[in-house]
Amino acid sequence: MDRADFLDLFFQESDDRVRELQAWLPRLRRTPGDAEVLSLSFRCVHSLKGGSAMMGFPEITRLAHSLEAVLDHLRSGRRPVTSAIVDTLLASADVLYALVGRSRNQTEASPAERAAADRVIAALDAFCGVTPSLRST
Repeated sequence: MDRADFLDLFFQESDDRVRELQAWLPRLRRTPGDAEVLSLSFRCVHSLKGGSAMMGFPEITRLAHSLEAVLDHLRSGRRPVTSAIVDTLLASADVLYALVGRSRNQTEASPAERAAADRVIAALDAFCGVTPSLRST
């Protein structure tokens, strides 16, 4: 397999993982703290994070890292599932979807898209008590 084959596989799997997240996360509104949803979501994001790091997509990796941290806090019971967290998780999945698409198409994110990603990362980090750091754009 060459890099193009690995990229194709990465994008196929990333699409699947993001769609799974978008399907599972709304269940947390009905059953906050659903251990199965939290575990499945965590594994999805963990896979996305590892694949994006390996394939050289730091924007996806950065968001997936923050998303993974929140899901870990939720599944371990360190944070309760709240409406605000579910909203942020869903927004994060949408941003991940956009980042994967941009990476696939080899296009740069617009300033508005970068700002949206930065906002969801800051919100995710805040849920975990992480102090936001400045990032050069």
